[in-house]
Amino acid sequence: MDTLIQWVKNLIFIILFTALLEMFLPESNMGKYVRIVMGFFIISILLAPISVIFRQDYTRFQYILPESFINDNWAEIEVRGREMEEANRAILMNYYQEQIAKQVREIVSLHFADYRQDIDLALDDDYRIDSLTVFLTEPGVRTVEIKPVKIAIGDKGEEAEERAGPSGEKRYSKEKLEYSLSQFLQVSEDKVQVVFRTGGN
Repeated sequence: MDTLIQWVKNLIFIILFTALLEMFLPESNMGKYVRIVMGFFIISILLAPISVIFRQDYTRFQYILPESFINDNWAEIEVRGREMEEANRAILMNYYQEQIAKQVREIVSLHFADYRQDIDLALDDDYRIDSLTVFLTEPGVRTVEIKPVKIAIGDKGEEAEERAGPSGEKRYSKEKLEYSLSQFLQVSEDKVQVVFRTGGN
């Protein structure tokens, strides 16, 4: 209330002071400049209450709101922020994996167009390729289980196990594809593997 009374007093004083100056100043160009200057004073007095609002100390709001309320809200905001970051990271990771898998499929189709492809791709936290496995299944072949073959060697009947693997031509094409993928993706060859499956639709 005291601020309002002081503001009205200042306004009245400036208006009266302006009127007195105009009465005592002679009629000349000076009167025009005096009115401009006094007009600025009146405007500054009118704007004084607004400047008081901007100069207020807003830190006192912390005494109005309980500290526990502020801390709880801040903790909740941090949790939600972390959840959103993890969700966005997962979306980005999936999108990146899909794009790489799409490019891999195109390269594999150049070497094994008729084979069904299954891509197993793993990325690290920095979105670098950790491992890539391409499973190729020849079309029209029914699923079978291949058991290890035991072969007796020597007079003592020692046994060795041998698993069915790709033929020489397939092995060459497999190695060529692994090399092409490692060069295209700019990863070491030991991170890229092509596996032939003995079953399909």
